[in-house]
Amino acid sequence: MADVDMFGPDITITRASISEPGFPIITLSNHASYSYDTSIGAWLQLIHADDLLAVNSDHQSVTPSQDLLQAQGPLAQLQGQSSRFGRQSTRLFRSNPGRQQSSTAVYLENQLSSCVALGSAKEYYHWLTTYIRYLSQAGFEARLREVCEELLGPPHRTISHQDKTSSWNPSVLGYQKRSLLRQLLPHIGTNIRLQRLFTEFKEQLDALNVRKIEISILNLDSFFFHETEVAL
Repeated sequence: MADVDMFGPDITITRASISEPGFPIITLSNHASYSYDTSIGAWLQLIHADDLLAVNSDHQSVTPSQDLLQAQGPLAQLQGQSSRFGRQSTRLFRSNPGRQQSSTAVYLENQLSSCVALGSAKEYYHWLTTYIRYLSQAGFEARLREVCEELLGPPHRTISHQDKTSSWNPSVLGYQKRSLLRQLLPHIGTNIRLQRLFTEFKEQLDALNVRKIEISILNLDSFFFHETEVAL
């Protein structure tokens, strides 16, 4: 979230637009960009001026060139406007691989948050895939578990029978979270140290799928039983 005082004495608005969900976006003369989120009544910072996390991110190693087309969207456009600034910063974390891995993970998390704020579905999918690939390569099991648990949601309920009191939303930007999890699990499975995590969530997804089929059969049986009673 942005600081309350976004404007210094020499800061001006250089660009203004509307995001796909209808939120205003402004870019300042210091090359930072913000979007106003009406749900929380605050400005969210999308692009940081001279963002050291972006400069030092090491995610490129897990982003195949064929995936770059998916990264084209409003976030890429905003970052393209500021990419030529701050690149003179030295790669501070290269001498500390652990710190660079942590900073890269935070950068990718920021990318995902910005995609949600902008309503950019394709970019969200791209950065989520990159995030999972990177965490899997780095062996960040705790972070991966958090992502998998969010995508899986309450394991004892099917999507069609969600508890209305639950705060978990089964979709994000038009994607079904459990479908995303099934697509992303193979990336986790590439790291032999993460096989237990991979198996745990694959089994839960398979169990949910079986339960969904069972519920469908029960509903179908109930329908035919009702129709038979009406006919009699």
